Amino acid sequence: MADNGAVPEPKEKVPLDDPEAAFAENELDDSKAKFINGGMDDTKVVISGSDSNASFVGLGKEELKRYAEDPFWVRLRWILFILFWVGWLAMLVSAIVIIVLAPRCPTRPDLKWYHKDVAYNVYSKSFFDGDKDQDGVGDLEGIQKKEGYVGELNANVLWLSSIFSTEGNNDRAILDHKMLDKKFGTIDTLRAFCKKLLKQGKQVIIDLIPNQTSRNHTWFMESKKEADKYIDYYVWSDTNPGWKRDDGTDMWELDSQRQQYFLSQFPGTADLNLTNEDVIAEFKDIIHFWAGVGVNGFHINDLEYLAENSSLPKDNKESSQTRNFAANSDVVHSLRSIVDGLDNKPGREKLLFGTVTSGNPEVVGLYKGGDGKKGLHVVSVVLNQLTRDITATNLENALVPFISTNDTRWLAWRLTMPEAGTLRVSSRVGMDRMIVAHALQALLPGSSIPYYGDEIAMGSSVSGRETVSPMQWSKEDNAGFTTGTPWTPVNPDYMTSNVDSLTAQLGDNKLMDSFKALNELRAAESLQFGKTRFCSKGDLFIFSRHAPGFPSFVVVVNLGRTTQHVFQGDDCVGDRAKADLKFISHNVEHQDSELELGLAISVEQNEVMVMQFPA
Repeated sequence: MADNGAVPEPKEKVPLDDPEAAFAENELDDSKAKFINGGMDDTKVVISGSDSNASFVGLGKEELKRYAEDPFWVRLRWILFILFWVGWLAMLVSAIVIIVLAPRCPTRPDLKWYHKDVAYNVYSKSFFDGDKDQDGVGDLEGIQKKEGYVGELNANVLWLSSIFSTEGNNDRAILDHKMLDKKFGTIDTLRAFCKKLLKQGKQVIIDLIPNQTSRNHTWFMESKKEADKYIDYYVWSDTNPGWKRDDGTDMWELDSQRQQYFLSQFPGTADLNLTNEDVIAEFKDIIHFWAGVGVNGFHINDLEYLAENSSLPKDNKESSQTRNFAANSDVVHSLRSIVDGLDNKPGREKLLFGTVTSGNPEVVGLYKGGDGKKGLHVVSVVLNQLTRDITATNLENALVPFISTNDTRWLAWRLTMPEAGTLRVSSRVGMDRMIVAHALQALLPGSSIPYYGDEIAMGSSVSGRETVSPMQWSKEDNAGFTTGTPWTPVNPDYMTSNVDSLTAQLGDNKLMDSFKALNELRAAESLQFGKTRFCSKGDLFIFSRHAPGFPSFVVVVNLGRTTQHVFQGDDCVGDRAKADLKFISHNVEHQDSELELGLAISVEQNEVMVMQFPA
């Protein structure tokens, strides 16, 4: 037996300077290393032998080759490979089918604010006298106080007329194109007002009056003296061509200083020579000035009279040499080029537009541009065709030439045009057809430009200023316009046609409510940029508006007697069986109801009905 106390012989020591020998003697793996910490700060590592005889080191080359060549694994690889590509191709085909067959998002044209928003035209002198002195003249302060009212009408654009320094009350007799009438307000106040409205997403338009000036304008005074720069600022002639105004008076007047005749198409004015590049340069400066104040739109007053036949022939019957003359398009091109050079950031695009009074649609074409010439952004048209006696057929025949599905020009609709001296719309169509007029203005293709007071059916004044009598706010003295003496008489109908009476609780608010509702309804896509189709039948004036991908509308106006009509099968309705009634002017209790188009529907005289159909 061995002695238990004997000391075993030590193993041969591995030299300290030969670490490889140490690892060769006892190779380490995970199973041999243990960390032991008995709670003390020092940690010991104990190396122990592994119980396993050998560790797995993977398949060898021969084994891998055997698996790679095994028929089972070869088939499996091919099956997986084919399945991958079949799946990939299936996903590709599915994506293509979805792209081709899935409903596409409806397209929207790039509409600017002047395409979409209602523009409320204010004759500033007659809107509201808001200053402390109550001088009887409407002013900028009064417009600011009534800003909320304009917003309630669902109008986001304010068009300010009659704001410049002029000779007396003649709006054409401009004394300075960059100076406001002192009674209207200051440029700084206007600048602050424009800035405030712009922050609310609203815009301001003013008149641009390039055709004539006062005879006391600095330019005319210098032109009479034949000063170098100004000698051809106006239209002069050595002889009198003999042209006459519409009232039969002479267009040409002799200047005693220059001993030449100057053209004066409107009394008290002198016509500028807009073929003179220096004159156009003056208006470039004027447009830039007002754009700097914050104005984003310009209406060319007397658009149809910009240029005249420079050869000055003797024959000017029906103003053929002075009205809608071909050279007008050159002047428009020059002014449009100026406006296009301004800041046109989104939401601040600049607008240049004008109004034609002629019932000839070819005249509109003169101002829309073409043949390398820029035209107006918008051409506005006065709905003079609408009268108290017009029939559905005659109205359609009058409108169709202006509205073509193949025409890209953008129109705007006006009911009253103060600069033309025509009657107010209510005096032309009568109270019974006022909602008809508002509906056509709001729902026909194009922009809507209501004139102050038309929403309450103000009548034409008997004072000789047919369209510029003070706004009728209430039954109070002077219709609530001023506590002073109005600059022009208030219309006698203010006791019945006034804002307070037409918005009073429990009152007959149908006219004002309809006006607001129609302006709100026109925000629908199809009513803004949809194609138009006329389908009038008998006494019913009918048209549809449809933009692909959006709900469509059919507008029905009864211009005859009470009619019961089955709409299913009509050209504008087709075989559709039901429609949502989005607007009705008379029987308002039925609004927002569903109509059965296969059954007879009663449409009263002068009633307006708007039906909506799903996209």
